[in-house]
Amino acid sequence: MSEPIHERLLHRYVARALDGQDPRKRPLIAQLVADPRTRRIVSSFLADDDGRPVPGSLAYRVDVLTRGGWTDLCTVNWRLLGLEWADVTRELDSTLRQHAEGTFPGGPHDQGRPAGLN
Repeated sequence: MSEPIHERLLHRYVARALDGQDPRKRPLIAQLVADPRTRRIVSSFLADDDGRPVPGSLAYRVDVLTRGGWTDLCTVNWRLLGLEWADVTRELDSTLRQHAEGTFPGGPHDQGRPAGLN
C-alpha cells in the first residue's frame, strides 16, 4: 500500500528544505529527518483574538533535533498537502485533546520526548 498523498507531498517539501541547507550539513540533516527519534511533525494553528485556534490556519512544521534542541526545518500549509476540510477539523480536535492532556510534542506528558529533555 502506498503512502497517502499528503505524506508524499510533505516529503517533497522536506526534500526542498533539505536542498536549501548548507551542502556540508545536508547529509546529517537528512539522517535526522529519516529517524523518527530525531524528527517530529507538529501541527500548528494561529489563534484568534480570544486565543482560540483558527482552523483554516493549520500548518505542519517539520522539526529536527539538534544540539540546541528542536529546530524548524520547514512549515507547510494544509492546502498544499491536498487535505480536505474534514482532515483539518480532525487535526484541530486532536490538537485540542493533546494540549488538554499535555501529550502534544514537547509537552509535559509527551511519551516520545528524547531522553534528557524531560
